[in-house]
Amino acid sequence: MPGPAEPPGGPGPALEVRYEAVGRVLLGPGAGPDPAPVLLGVHGYGQDPARFFAWLRATAPAACAVAVPVGPETFYRGAPDPGGRASAHAWIGSADRAAADARNDRYLAAVCDALGARAGGDVTRLWLAGFSQGVGVALHFALGARPRVRGLLALAGGFAAAYRARLPALAGLPLLCVSGTQDAAYPPAYVAALRADFERAGLAVTHRELEAGHDLLEAARAPAALWLAAQLPPAADPPRPGFLGPPPRAP
Repeated sequence: MPGPAEPPGGPGPALEVRYEAVGRVLLGPGAGPDPAPVLLGVHGYGQDPARFFAWLRATAPAACAVAVPVGPETFYRGAPDPGGRASAHAWIGSADRAAADARNDRYLAAVCDALGARAGGDVTRLWLAGFSQGVGVALHFALGARPRVRGLLALAGGFAAAYRARLPALAGLPLLCVSGTQDAAYPPAYVAALRADFERAGLAVTHRELEAGHDLLEAARAPAALWLAAQLPPAADPPRPGFLGPPPRAP
C-alpha cells in the first residue's frame, strides 16, 4: 500500500537476525537514555517496511527506538523484476497458518533478543505496532511475550477467531485499536466484535474509528501519536546517541 514520504532521519544500517533463516530489521535509535524503550512495528501484507518505519518514526516519541523487521515471506507483484523492485513481503502467505504463526513468533523473539544484545541487556520495555496483517502477527507474538510487552497499537487489522480464547493472557495490556468506517478488509461490524472480545479478555482498550478506508495511516497519525506519547517516555533534552545508535569508536 502507498505510505507517507520518509522524513529526515530514516533507518540506519539494517540489522541481520538469524532464526531458522536470516531476517532483516530496519532500525532507528532513540534520543533518550540508553537503553531506550523499543517500538517494534509489524508491517502489513505487501506493505513497504521502509514506509511503515517512516510512519512510526514520525509518529512515536523521539526517545524510543523504532525497529521494523521485514516479513519473512516474499512474493512478486506482476512480473519479477531483475532488480528486485517488484518483490514484496508478508508474514502469512502459506497454506499452513499454524506453522507460519509459530515461525513468526520465533522470528520476532529473535529480533527482540538481537535488539537486547545490542543494547547490552534484555528488551523489557517493548511496545508493538501492527498494520493490517501485522496486527494479528503482533497479537499472536504478544501472547507468548507478555512480560516484556507494555502496549500494542493495532491499525486496520484483526485477530484470528481461533486464537481469541487465549486473549485473557493479555489482560491489562493497553491497546489502541484504530479502524476505518469504510474499511472493506476489516469492516465496522468485524471490529466491534473484536473489540468486545478484547474487552471481555480484560485488555485496556481504546478505540478510534475514523472516516477512512483500509489505507488509514495518515488519518491515524494524530490519535496514534497521542496514545504513544501517553505510553512512552518523552524525549530527552538534549538528544544524545542512545539505544541502537552507532557503535563507539575503538580507542
